[in-house]
Amino acid sequence: MSTPQSPSIYNVEQEQLDQAAYKLASLEKLDKSGAGYWNWFTVRTLLTSGAGFFTDSYDVFIINLVTPMLGYVYYSSNNNKMPANIEGVLKGMSSVGTMFGQLFFGFCGDIFGRKIYGFELLIIILGTINCATSASAVRGVSVIGFLGFWRLILGFGIGGDYPMSATITSEWSSAGRRGMMMALIFSMQGIGNLAASIVTLIVLACFKTAVNNDVMALDYVWRICIGLGCVPAVGTIYLRFTMPESPRYALNVQHDAEAAAAAKGQHASDELVQQTTRVERQERNHWAEFRAYFGQWKNFKLLFGTASTWFLIDIAFYGLGLNNSIILNAH
Repeated sequence: MSTPQSPSIYNVEQEQLDQAAYKLASLEKLDKSGAGYWNWFTVRTLLTSGAGFFTDSYDVFIINLVTPMLGYVYYSSNNNKMPANIEGVLKGMSSVGTMFGQLFFGFCGDIFGRKIYGFELLIIILGTINCATSASAVRGVSVIGFLGFWRLILGFGIGGDYPMSATITSEWSSAGRRGMMMALIFSMQGIGNLAASIVTLIVLACFKTAVNNDVMALDYVWRICIGLGCVPAVGTIYLRFTMPESPRYALNVQHDAEAAAAAKGQHASDELVQQTTRVERQERNHWAEFRAYFGQWKNFKLLFGTASTWFLIDIAFYGLGLNNSIILNAH
C-alpha cells in the first residue's frame, strides 16, 4: 500500500510542473509554426550540419583528384598510373567505412541521444590528418596501404555524420520548413565536390613551377589538398559539442520535459507537460520497437522506397564522382 505524498513534496512537484509548463514548447506548436520564421539557432544548425556535409563530400571526392598525382609520385614504373585494382580499392575504402559508420552512429544516436553529435567529426579530423601524413614503413605497408586504411577510418566518421546531421536538422525544424532545411544541408555535398576541384586547381597553380622542375613536388600537392579537408570540420567542432539535446528526442524518447524545456525555452500547454513529465522512465527495446513499427506495411513501404531509390542514386553519384577523371579521359 503506497503512502500519500506530503504537501511539501506535492508542492515541489507542482512547482517543477509549472516551471516546465512555462518553458516548454509543445511539439504540436513547433510543427505548426510558420515556415518563414528564422532565428540565430536555425542559422547555427544549418551552418553546423551543412559544414559537415560539405566536409564529407570534399573528403570523399578529393581522392579522385589526387589519384593521378599518386600515380606520378609512387608508380613511375607503371607509366605514371596507379594500377586499376589498387585504385579501385583505395577509392572504395571510404564507402565501406561510410556504411559501417552510418549503422553504428545511427544506433548510438537512438540509444544515447543526439548529445553524441560531434564525436563523428573527431573521427573525420583524425582520419583526414592521418591521410595527409601517410608514409611508407621501412618494410611492409606502403604509403598507399596506410592511406587506404585511414580512408576507411575517415569513411566511418563520414558515415556517422550523415544520419546525425540529417536527424539534428530535421528535429530542430518545424514541419513547414523541414524539407527546405534538409535540402539546404544536402546541397552542401555538391558545393563540397566543387570546392575539392577548385582547391586542387589552386594548389596545383601554387606549385606549378616546383612541379615543372621536379614532378615529385606533387607529393606536397596531394597531401595539402587532402589536409585542407579538415579545416571546416575543425571550425565547427565547438558548435557540435555545444548543441543541446533535441527537444523531440527528449520528449518522445527520454520523456524528459525538463530537458526539452531547456532545449526549447518556450511556453507549452499544461496538458502536454503533464503527459511528458508523468511518463515513467523504462528500459527501451529498440529492436522490438523497430520491428513493431516497420512490421506494418504502410511504414515499411516508405522506408523501403526511400532507401532503395537513395541506393540507386548513390550508385550513379559515387560511381561517377569517384571516377570522373577516368571517364573524362576516355577516348
